[in-house]
Amino acid sequence: MEILTAKEMREIDRKAIEDYGIPGPVLMENAGIQTVIALEEKFQDLSKKRVSVFTGKGNNGGDGAVVARHLFEKKVKVEIFLFAKKDDTSPDAKINLDIARNMGVPIHEIESLDQLKNFKSHLNHSHIFIDALLGTGIKPPVKGVLRSVISFLNDLNKFTLAIDIPSGLNSDHGNVEGEVFKADMTVTFCRPKRCHFLCPAADLVGELKVVDISIPDKIVCNEKIKVHTIDRNNIGFLFQERKQSSHKGTYGHLLVIGGSAGKGGAAAMAGLSALRIGTGLVTLAVPQSVNSSIEMNPIEVMSIPLPETKEGSIDFAAKDKLLESINGKSAVLIGPGISTQQETIDLLIAIIPEIKVPLLIDADGLNCLAEHLYVLQKAKGQVIITPHPGEMARLTRKTVKDVQADRTGIAGKFAADYNVIVVLKGVGTIIAIPDGNSFINTTGNPGMATAGTGDVLAGMAAGLLAQKVTPPNASKAAVYLHGLAGDRVSQEKGQVSLIASDLIEVIPSILK
Repeated sequence: MEILTAKEMREIDRKAIEDYGIPGPVLMENAGIQTVIALEEKFQDLSKKRVSVFTGKGNNGGDGAVVARHLFEKKVKVEIFLFAKKDDTSPDAKINLDIARNMGVPIHEIESLDQLKNFKSHLNHSHIFIDALLGTGIKPPVKGVLRSVISFLNDLNKFTLAIDIPSGLNSDHGNVEGEVFKADMTVTFCRPKRCHFLCPAADLVGELKVVDISIPDKIVCNEKIKVHTIDRNNIGFLFQERKQSSHKGTYGHLLVIGGSAGKGGAAAMAGLSALRIGTGLVTLAVPQSVNSSIEMNPIEVMSIPLPETKEGSIDFAAKDKLLESINGKSAVLIGPGISTQQETIDLLIAIIPEIKVPLLIDADGLNCLAEHLYVLQKAKGQVIITPHPGEMARLTRKTVKDVQADRTGIAGKFAADYNVIVVLKGVGTIIAIPDGNSFINTTGNPGMATAGTGDVLAGMAAGLLAQKVTPPNASKAAVYLHGLAGDRVSQEKGQVSLIASDLIEVIPSILK
């Protein structure tokens, strides 16, 4: 599904109205009706609830007025708190406010927080707040009366449904600036907006429902939107039943270069994850002191002991042996547990330009290259990088705050500048493709914030590369299934106790 910016949504609205002749009030009517349907699905006894609808002067407020009059018609006790003069509202909003008033819906025009506080008894007896104050067109932070009003209403701790986006959010990114209406549910129209998936904004969205308001799909398709969600339809075709004539060589051979003293488990988990995702053969190239433990667990992988530094990381002397090992492999993964010793950095700088097969670089592999990014452009095969926000900050010489404030923009620019696929991990993992398209993942949960889950993801993605899945599809599939594995484990064991090896154990069931 496409994910829209405010500008893109405005253009889609405009074309629906001007090019297709769908009147604005019809779109507003459909938005309000769909919001009421979402409420009815949430509250089976909605007629017994009291509802307060908070509206502003724009079309978002008009949507709220439609909601109010349909609830009123269903015998729900509802009233509107209008934070504007009725005559100052948008034309379509005024139409629906007038209809609501004519039907008998109570409408209170509010000019100050003190005036709203006069209705505190009404608000305390209300069960549901409808947030229709501000739409996608505002630029936070909210100031003046509305800032105080949002803070006051949040403190009343009622179930809140936000229309389109919670008031106070910027629809185009995950930043939270100033006061924002905290929603338990958000009903958005036509397509989701970026703030619905990018944190910390996404934490304030609650349950998200995307509803149809009769905007033709053709309009959205013709806009050539660059940011999308990932779902089963994007990746399901990659996993077909295997032919009877298959053998282990049919499904590729992955070389994992990683490990160091105390961090051999990272390479082992990556290797086992690759096997679980269907890779035919996996070889781990690790320091000699790590190799003895690798040979015992996981027993299904092969290993190559490499010369090591006195600190226990892979030494530059391993260059020739590694280059020989890369021959005949269908993909290479560099990074899990590899450390950032200077000898290791020099080694990666030397071997990456010689790699002709798809390459995935993760973890300390990225930190090794932070001061040598030109090396990424010298690889002869397609490169995927999988940084977390801290690693992305080092690669771009920005702060983590900068990265998190513009995840899609920063990942997209880096992908284009260095011709790599960027998998920027975190809530709403971003997959940025060099052609300008990006994807936001919708699976996963906070229980996955634990050591080793990144190694599992790297192994899954590299394992798909080894099976000759295209790098964009390998990235999307691995990220989606990795999150799905985390969701499955959280259902079975809870989030608190989730560990990385749990994800590996459920890969077979989610693939099946």
